[in-house]
Amino acid sequence: MATSKLLKQASTNDLLPNGLDDFISTTIHGEDNRSEPILFSIDVKRSELDLLKSLQTLEYVARLRRQKKFIIVSSDKRIANLIEEFDFKHLDQRPPEPNIKAFPIDEILNSILMRKNYPRLFSEKISSYFASENKFFDLNRMILEKKVFIFKKHNRLGDILSILSGFQKYSQINDILLIKISGDTIIKEILEIFKFDRIEYVPNPQELSIDFDYIFSLSPWTSSWLDRFYVSLTNLFGGREVSRIYCPQLKFPEKVKKNPVVYCQFDTRSGNQNLIQNSKFFLDLFSHSDHKIIALGGVDTKQYLGKFQYELGNISHICSKLRTSKFFIGCDSGIAHLAGILGIKGYVFNFTDFDSVNHFFSCYSSIEVVNVKMLEKLPGYKISI
Repeated sequence: MATSKLLKQASTNDLLPNGLDDFISTTIHGEDNRSEPILFSIDVKRSELDLLKSLQTLEYVARLRRQKKFIIVSSDKRIANLIEEFDFKHLDQRPPEPNIKAFPIDEILNSILMRKNYPRLFSEKISSYFASENKFFDLNRMILEKKVFIFKKHNRLGDILSILSGFQKYSQINDILLIKISGDTIIKEILEIFKFDRIEYVPNPQELSIDFDYIFSLSPWTSSWLDRFYVSLTNLFGGREVSRIYCPQLKFPEKVKKNPVVYCQFDTRSGNQNLIQNSKFFLDLFSHSDHKIIALGGVDTKQYLGKFQYELGNISHICSKLRTSKFFIGCDSGIAHLAGILGIKGYVFNFTDFDSVNHFFSCYSSIEVVNVKMLEKLPGYKISI
């Protein structure tokens, strides 16, 4: 099949499945059953993660085709390092030369990478030819167990709870022994409080690492908060799909005495001024209650409620206070997710995107999401604890 025809098909999303069929048929089966190495060229501008997945895919295809070698024509030094690190026995690299003709695979890979579930798509397409689904995942397992995954942007409490729960669930059901992650020290703090036996915190990774913030951003908005990163991992790496949600458990659970205290938290990470201004509206819903209401927050929380009693501290301190509380009221925040994980009864108020937030908190049986737009139509309405 002519290269130009294949690239034309691969560059059109509507023709992507056909482009994949042609690519697989051409590279795996081979039109002329060549035994000599096949040459591919890959764009040097690729991120390390995209480059690694591209090499992994080519390694897998070469194994299935029983091809001795696929040659990557490129001057990118990262390629040789990745081939050596992950022991891609069927790949090699050579520098570009004027007379070397290599198969330009970038447009095909770009079209595949545009799909959030491209590895599963590619795996399923290849598996339909060879019924070898597990072999593709074996290479993914090697990536997961050897790399350190860094989160530079998504390092807030709520994000980290979702990330750790997703990694823990994924590693448990797919028999991954240990996943290493790096980022803000809040990761280390949470790992010290909750049981995540398949995850290790690496403060200053010396090994090759991958920035995984983009993968978290692909997490679906229709999944529960503790499961959405797991769904993103499954879309990226393949593996078993299990509906059971992993809810973190305390490492050292102690019996606590409940106090007649309601903790509230309305200071969102986005600094939504409307939400802060309307916090008094939420508090007024409980003005008839005999319970004492105290604002709960982290060490850097600003006193956004004015003259109000605050209880501020680290994650361990917040957990201990929540466990002794009678109730929790607040907005979609990391502390609200902590309350749900700890099984504290409470309300989460939302007036921006009720459906998404309702999905997020569906994994907590103790938390109810309240649509503020509906409450605003009921003047004088009060909520009971």
